[in-house]
Amino acid sequence: VCVGAANTSKSFRGDPLIKNYFRQIYGPELSNDLQTAKNMSPLHLMKHFKSRAKKLLLVHGENDPRVAKEEAHTLAATARELGIPCIHVGYGEEGHSIRKEPNAIHMWHTVEKFVCECVKLPEPPAVDPKLVEGCTATLYWDSSSV
Repeated sequence: VCVGAANTSKSFRGDPLIKNYFRQIYGPELSNDLQTAKNMSPLHLMKHFKSRAKKLLLVHGENDPRVAKEEAHTLAATARELGIPCIHVGYGEEGHSIRKEPNAIHMWHTVEKFVCECVKLPEPPAVDPKLVEGCTATLYWDSSSV
């Protein structure tokens, strides 16, 4: 749940492309200054999120080498503590991107339902179960009706 210099993950620190990405996108201060990076982290910003958004959809690959699944669980727990309605879905056997076809179809359908609910559109049609056969999604928490 940390960005830039605050991300102490060995996979992050050992990946020069990621380090370069943060430097280009966020500049040297976020890339090098621990306190600035912590202040920009999703966990730190969660308290501001509560006053600006009605709901949160948290999707995470269980084998993400850059964002540990514990960090996703921490974000979900913080949302729960702050009373932010949240859907938290993890995908087994997925990394930083959801790539396996049944998982991607499930994820995008979940996103579509979430957006439709947020903007008060009718729910999209159900997905053909054959298309999501073998999906590794785990619904950790759904308080979206809170």
